[in-house]
Amino acid sequence: MKVLLTYFEPFNGKNINVSKEIISSINIDNFKYETKELKVTYSNFETIKNDLKNKKYDFIFLFGEAPYKEDITFEIFARNLMNSKIKDNNGIIKTNELIDINKPKLEGIPTTFNVNIINEIYEKYRDSYSLNISNNAGGYICNSTYFNFLNYYKVLIKPKIIFIHLKNKITDYNKIQKQLITIINSLITLEEQRNTKIVNY
Repeated sequence: MKVLLTYFEPFNGKNINVSKEIISSINIDNFKYETKELKVTYSNFETIKNDLKNKKYDFIFLFGEAPYKEDITFEIFARNLMNSKIKDNNGIIKTNELIDINKPKLEGIPTTFNVNIINEIYEKYRDSYSLNISNNAGGYICNSTYFNFLNYYKVLIKPKIIFIHLKNKITDYNKIQKQLITIINSLITLEEQRNTKIVNY
């Protein structure tokens, strides 16, 4: 089993990115995994494409930060849209542009994880963790990265891919790491047990 966890570098003049602080130092004992830092640029997918071609990942967990109320948010859709007033780390702003010009505007690609399993995990831990499920990953780099990963695998054997937003004001990294380890293990275990096919939301 091959597992990839990605996180982003800091952006928008900040010194830290919560996703990097938490995921770069996470310690999961149950399985082997790789971690990779992604650039906060609209072109970041080009730098990782070869890795995806050469390594057959079974599970891909993408992490980023957002100003959400909840600590952990499961993003179940990526939209074909780049639209943000914030510059990427190359100084580029995108306004209402398509990620893939050959696809309809705002076309959503769902996570390849079984949404029923995501809902099950949400219901199980919602009282003890600060969780949310979202169908709008925004219009910035998190969404474009998510879309590019899902879109790339549409014509290939699909690993299970999900984007998880972490609240940008998190300070207790230890606590969130422990919660994410539980969530990641639960997602992988349930997917493998049920050998699920993709369920569109």
